[in-house]
Amino acid sequence: MLYYEDIKEVGTYVVFNPILSSDGEPAMKTEKDPSDEGEFTHYQTYVENYDENDSSFVSLSEIQTLEGITSLQPSGKHIPMFDLENCTLQQAENTLRKVQTSYSLSDIFIVSDAERSFRAWCFLQVDFKTLLKILLDVDYLDWNFFWWTVKRGKATLRTNNKKNRPPQKIVSVLESYSVPIPKLCEKVVYDTGVKKRGTTLLLGG
Repeated sequence: MLYYEDIKEVGTYVVFNPILSSDGEPAMKTEKDPSDEGEFTHYQTYVENYDENDSSFVSLSEIQTLEGITSLQPSGKHIPMFDLENCTLQQAENTLRKVQTSYSLSDIFIVSDAERSFRAWCFLQVDFKTLLKILLDVDYLDWNFFWWTVKRGKATLRTNNKKNRPPQKIVSVLESYSVPIPKLCEKVVYDTGVKKRGTTLLLGG
């Protein structure tokens, strides 16, 4: 067992653990220290049953409750959603055009509320397996977004404002062909980090 990090902060924090070992099982666990009291939250994150091929990413952030919609449609199919980070608008357009062409996707609408942070929507309905293939072909994808998509069986994008950010606005439309915007979408309320920062650790190194 490898103890990765002891972290103590004032306030409420959430630990994101999109960690899978080489056999596909969760390799990382997070526990609250039972001896901790009062307003402090003390987490100890550790990794067990790791081998030389495993790596992990851990991040901490103050949480915020957001509203969003999921990719799942009443038909059982999904509308492609994308969460891209740490790229320019041009880079986002280039990688989304690539999958738009490869998978014959309809128009893609790119929105943003911060520099180098983009979300994109496509309203063509595809099956879940195809959705995952599309996401894996996209550069600059937020891997927390991908991990939760796999875990939940559907993608989720927020529709309201994140803390300290302006309203999202359309910054680009990648035209292909039009399809109807879904009349019904599954709405969700979920917690996410205000800022997601972390460190990658090579467990077998």
